[in-house]
Amino acid sequence: MQGGVVMATTNCYKKLFVLLFAIISSIALTNFLTPPSLERILSHSIYGIPTNEIYHTETEKQRNETSAENVEHIGSAEYFCKGKKPHEVFAFVKVHKCASDSLAVNFMRLAEERNSEIILPKGEWNLKWPYKPGGFHLSTKESGKFDVQALHMMFDLNTWKNLMESNVKYIAIIRYPYWHFKSYFNYMGLAKEINKNFDVPIEETLDFFLKNTTETTEHDRKRNRMLFDFGFKGSNDDAEPYVRFLENHFSLVLIQDYLDESMLLLKHEMCWSLRDVMLKKINTLGKSYVYGPKRDSEVIERSREEKYKEYAGGDYLLFDAFNRTLWKKIDQVEDFALQLEEYRNISAKVGSHCEQKGIKPSMRINSVLFKEKIDIDGDFCIRYNTGVLGYIKRLKLQRHIE
Repeated sequence: MQGGVVMATTNCYKKLFVLLFAIISSIALTNFLTPPSLERILSHSIYGIPTNEIYHTETEKQRNETSAENVEHIGSAEYFCKGKKPHEVFAFVKVHKCASDSLAVNFMRLAEERNSEIILPKGEWNLKWPYKPGGFHLSTKESGKFDVQALHMMFDLNTWKNLMESNVKYIAIIRYPYWHFKSYFNYMGLAKEINKNFDVPIEETLDFFLKNTTETTEHDRKRNRMLFDFGFKGSNDDAEPYVRFLENHFSLVLIQDYLDESMLLLKHEMCWSLRDVMLKKINTLGKSYVYGPKRDSEVIERSREEKYKEYAGGDYLLFDAFNRTLWKKIDQVEDFALQLEEYRNISAKVGSHCEQKGIKPSMRINSVLFKEKIDIDGDFCIRYNTGVLGYIKRLKLQRHIE
């Protein structure tokens, strides 16, 4: 009898041990299979300021979180485009100083490879920006419409609708407003202009500009500079309804500060291949600024930005809106972190291959995750390495237009 009790107790302990082992194993396996979080992958800083401080604060993350019940997660790289064909009709708002040259070259390459009807200027590059769109060659299609717009052309929805095929998708690229402003300030030579007209030392011109900004009834192109490329000509008070209008019409607005993430999302949005989003990054690295070092102390920069926010609040509304949209869409991609790592690795291989000197042999890259084969040859590398003006000339030559 006593032996029976001991045996029963032993069996009970054995069952309990097996149950505990199964639970622990399940937890360990789940942790092992769970991809690294986006927070870890995106923990790098931009211009010395931690990424989550500027773009993805705790408050913003909470505001952007979507419950599992309301989000249909994407379990594989094929989900978005299952049963769909690549979307080849799109119009791009080429916002100045937002790595838009990189996108323009990529889109012109796609237009060439697909033989798409693309808007090309009669001049060297200008499509009448910053005025009403014009100065381009007419479409050769029977419909008289275009498949691709990739160059600097002022956005006007009605005009663009008349130019593009009816199934067009609108896309654009923007960046964090303060860094965009500093890049624009440098690019436009505003420091030299202020130095010449007001006798202000070059290194003090940025602060001088920010201290002397005033609201005027006449539109100032330096105010809300990104929104201006979207056709906006109002004051900060008019910006919120205009941003909502843009949200209703744009399929995706890429963020330069998250360019790799944006390109991967663009692949999904447009049902494109990995090869279609192999981007050569042109002029995306910071250069020395004519008014002094690119970045001062954090205290000085934050003080300057507060002044700039008052001056260009519309651009902050624009950025906040589409930054939220970007991360909301990323959150819907269950394995986005793994895809991003794969995309970056393949992009690096393509860049290294195409940027080497001499003849580029053909190369094939196999992506198990995306279930794609990326074929890269010498002709691809020529297109990949061509600049904006060179590509405009290339397309004109191919299409026998001047």
